[in-house]
Amino acid sequence: MHFTLGHPSREQARPFLALGVLLLASSALFFRLGGRTFHGDELGSLLEASQLGQNANSLLYFLLLSGWQELGQGEFWLRALSALIAITAVAATYSWARLAAGARLAWRTALLLATSAYFVSYGQEIRFYSLALLVSSLSLFAFTLYTRRPTWTTALGWAASAGLAVLSLLLNGLVVLGEGTAYFALTPRL
Repeated sequence: MHFTLGHPSREQARPFLALGVLLLASSALFFRLGGRTFHGDELGSLLEASQLGQNANSLLYFLLLSGWQELGQGEFWLRALSALIAITAVAATYSWARLAAGARLAWRTALLLATSAYFVSYGQEIRFYSLALLVSSLSLFAFTLYTRRPTWTTALGWAASAGLAVLSLLLNGLVVLGEGTAYFALTPRL
């Protein structure tokens, strides 16, 4: 990327806007992350992580949380997993929105997500919501990529990310169903 003295072009400024949105999301998600004690749902998540396989819903998150617990046990540390996943979800949302609709809409979409009170609140909990959002965003990215360049590798990427989306939250099956329906509607038939 070549910079000139003076004002950067819009194209040169866009990566900095995206980085700014990620920094904003990071600040919001890590603000007072360890400032309160565990509550009922979080305690339920910790129990699920210690008893893997008892609940098929959100199995992927509980598997990650189980490994994360081996590295530490404090409120901040255990919530940091969800916060880091949520920050990655903002980046994934930016990526699929950029692929689908361009950089201008992508950074605005990421900004709306990063500043959503619900997103920040749930991203600070020891719950599977952030991972469900991340993998559904990855599934949307892979779906959009497949519709643009239908190859075996993009199909495999879509199938893998769709499978992870459902494994992270069974309700994400509706996202995958929507992708399949859209693909069927967009695909010309003989």
